[in-house]
Amino acid sequence: MAEPSTYIINSKYKWYAVNTRLNHEKKVEESLKEKNIEVFLPKKKTLRMWSDRKKWVEEPLFRPYVFVNVSHKEYYQVLQTPSVISYIY
Repeated sequence: MAEPSTYIINSKYKWYAVNTRLNHEKKVEESLKEKNIEVFLPKKKTLRMWSDRKKWVEEPLFRPYVFVNVSHKEYYQVLQTPSVISYIY
């Protein structure tokens, strides 16, 4: 009987959802990128209207969350980023 194939899964990095202050998602994204942390912030384009103009803007799809792919070492660096509140469990 042949042994089943074993797959090596890289469990060093894991994806987590991070709760941020409301309307600070883009700032958190930039701060984490500066720290070389992989971050994902899904965005949608919406048409915003002011009294004098209309403009297409990108805004976060899931407020107030960003997603990070971090190792155990980087896990606490994310929490030290300004406007980051906590991880979502």
